[in-house]
Amino acid sequence: MNTKITTTIIVVCLLGIATMFSLSYGKCDDKENIKTVDNGCLEHTYDVVEDAGDVRVIDNRKSFVSGELKYVVIDSRNLFVSVISVQNKEKIVGAFSIPSKVTHEGTTYTVTEIGPVADIGEIAFHGCRKLQSIVIPNTVTEIHGCPFDKCSSLTAINVLNPNAKLDESVFFGWGENVEITFDNAVYRGIVGNPYYLLVKAKDKTITSCKIHEKCRMIHWEAFNDCKELQSIDIPNSVESIGNRAFVGCLKLRSVTIPNSVRSIGPRAFPFCHELMFNVYENMFYLGNESNPYYALISTKNNCDPEYKIHENCEIIASGAFHYTNKATSITIPNSVKVIGDYAFCYSKTLQSITLPTSLKEINTGTFSNCPSLTSVTIPNTVTKIGSFAFYNCTSLKSIEVPNSVTSIGVWTFKGVEDVRCSAEIRECMESLTGEMRRPYR
Repeated sequence: MNTKITTTIIVVCLLGIATMFSLSYGKCDDKENIKTVDNGCLEHTYDVVEDAGDVRVIDNRKSFVSGELKYVVIDSRNLFVSVISVQNKEKIVGAFSIPSKVTHEGTTYTVTEIGPVADIGEIAFHGCRKLQSIVIPNTVTEIHGCPFDKCSSLTAINVLNPNAKLDESVFFGWGENVEITFDNAVYRGIVGNPYYLLVKAKDKTITSCKIHEKCRMIHWEAFNDCKELQSIDIPNSVESIGNRAFVGCLKLRSVTIPNSVRSIGPRAFPFCHELMFNVYENMFYLGNESNPYYALISTKNNCDPEYKIHENCEIIASGAFHYTNKATSITIPNSVKVIGDYAFCYSKTLQSITLPTSLKEINTGTFSNCPSLTSVTIPNTVTKIGSFAFYNCTSLKSIEVPNSVTSIGVWTFKGVEDVRCSAEIRECMESLTGEMRRPYR
């Protein structure tokens, strides 16, 4: 028997999104009133369908059990699966290794992800309290969605793929005594790299910080309210800077963003009153000696009718153009490789956009709630479109999705009348736009 999911969860999620990026403007150039909320790991519900042996089909997504793990097919073309849960938590004891390949009904799949997928909200190893260590194969390219939450005995995670993308939530909910201090910061990590995630400053009174050369992520609000912090040394190992990472660093004067950085969260540098941004066409940038315009952080104000992004810009930070009130045109050069989550969310007057051919992904909520958007050109370099990417773009009557796209999220085109795409993407969209599924990314 199908159990209908309550619509409450989508309302909560959307409210959370809106709250995270909500602005409260006094003057046009007043951007210091933004309030953000980070909810961490969401509790959630999801559809449950009746088992048919050990195979379940959930709106065209097949899941199956092999050994102690449950998998879901995330790419039927390439036969990729994600580990979404365990069958019996009591049997996950001591050391555990995830297989790189798994065979079901004569078909061999490759394990490429660990964590929930958009329409199945289970949390992989949640509550495996007897799990002490885990080895993750080199086939896995992404780990996300609080997979080790409440694994109270877990002390070691060995990720064999050095290039795997790890969500910040991977580092929390387990191993209470695995933090390590270097210089003026505290880190959490995995086997082989105990400095993977910079969690927080050692204390609020630090004046400088040299980040460890093995650090790859700076956690959200890591340097929150470090009012005496004047200098920060970010090595070229760092790939992401979290939401409000440097909020309230009143004396911070300069920040170098190395070319290794591929993600900058919303409001990463609020209330940094002495920070020297590089300004071009009423937009704030941070970068490095070779490219001072490497990362577009935000607009100087939200009232300009058009924006032309610098030709050397490679990253647009999450929420950079959120709530622009008058812009009808934004020119994105082909130098831009990454556009952050919700980058143009609630840009209510934006009418058209041509995405650069350098772009490979359209991230979560990029153009959500842009009611005046009538035209979007998606290049055939894009392979993935995230959840809510064009959600509630009510004036966007038609959009063409290139055949290069192989992955799509929840309610990506909700409100768009005519979505022209391959049969595979059509099938996937139809599976994700019925009853609500948990949007996790």
